[in-house]
Amino acid sequence: MLLSKQSKTNGIIFSISISMTYQQFIKYLFSIPKTLYFNLRVLPLHQAIRMPIFIAWNVKLLHLKRGVVKFEDTALSPFMVALGFNGVEEISPKRSLINIRKGTLVFRGKCNIAEGCVIGVSGGTLVFGNKFSANKNFVVSCNKEITFGDDCMLGWNVFVFDATGHVVFRNGIQKEPFKPIHIGNHVWLCAEVHVMKGSHIADGSIVGYRSLVTSKFTEQNILIAGNPARFVQSNVMWGNFKDLENIGTKQ
Repeated sequence: MLLSKQSKTNGIIFSISISMTYQQFIKYLFSIPKTLYFNLRVLPLHQAIRMPIFIAWNVKLLHLKRGVVKFEDTALSPFMVALGFNGVEEISPKRSLINIRKGTLVFRGKCNIAEGCVIGVSGGTLVFGNKFSANKNFVVSCNKEITFGDDCMLGWNVFVFDATGHVVFRNGIQKEPFKPIHIGNHVWLCAEVHVMKGSHIADGSIVGYRSLVTSKFTEQNILIAGNPARFVQSNVMWGNFKDLENIGTKQ
């Protein structure tokens, strides 16, 4: 279905053209009541009336209360954050869930998280930088601190956990169950990547398909891959196909 509107003012033609399937349109329409509820439930009224968060009708919501979601360092605009919509068609989504038992979920700009997402905050702070995007079935569980920088892109079935999930002892001494995760600006996590507690991924880096990240990588613009993930290559750059001219020459 194609919806379009065109007008002419002072000799300038403004056009808005939105292309979507009928199913998408129905889903967006049915999502308005839950979107209204979510914004009014978690945000201060002066922010909620701007409707900055667009949330799909079939996202399961648990343990929500006012103040658990915050916006930092950004101007608010309608639907600047979209949760539970779209994603690559070839991957089947699970049901989306947002569960904020305690702690804070922070947005620092635009954010698009596709269908099948599970966002769990059981303590600490989970931060999404500006222009964050995640494909289907993204799972993140925050117990201490997880920070994504600006312009991060995640493939499908990416998992990010800052806790072990169970108490672990070594030689009778309990190991630290929670460690912060920091993911820098302009980082690409390819599909099926798992990022575990204590991990650090520097700006401009790429994490290869099905990699398991368990340690700190402080050098910028590197490719890491494997299980566990290891340094593979330096001086890498990435972007969309439209960015090819600005990135470098083809090899």
